[in-house]
Amino acid sequence: MRHPQGRFFRNIGRCSAFHAEIWAILDGLKLASECDVRCIEVEVHNSEAVRILNTSSQSHDATNIRRIRELLKLNWKVNIVYGSREVNNVANSPAQSGRSYSLGLTILRQPPDGFQRLLYRHMTIGEAEVSTA
Repeated sequence: MRHPQGRFFRNIGRCSAFHAEIWAILDGLKLASECDVRCIEVEVHNSEAVRILNTSSQSHDATNIRRIRELLKLNWKVNIVYGSREVNNVANSPAQSGRSYSLGLTILRQPPDGFQRLLYRHMTIGEAEVSTA
């Protein structure tokens, strides 16, 4: 997520791709809410996370999923969609560099080295996909 204060990532240690994606969604929605975003599309690279978050809540939902569901109830439009892993380099770049930081959420004032080029390439590819559709 591009946040007014920079980019963010969370070092959560070792976990599954599903749990890493849930943490990213939770952090991203919290930051978007704090910035008074009223409409957001969340591109998720884990189909199971998309399926769970786009279905009704379950009494046995994990804590972070319950927290996400509470955020989804706020006065805003949130669209959670599945995105292919091929264009996931933008998300992986800060995630890989996050391993060298201490556990917890980090908001960067400046993106990591090389991240701007990667983001620009991702945006260009996305625009090309939209213009050819």
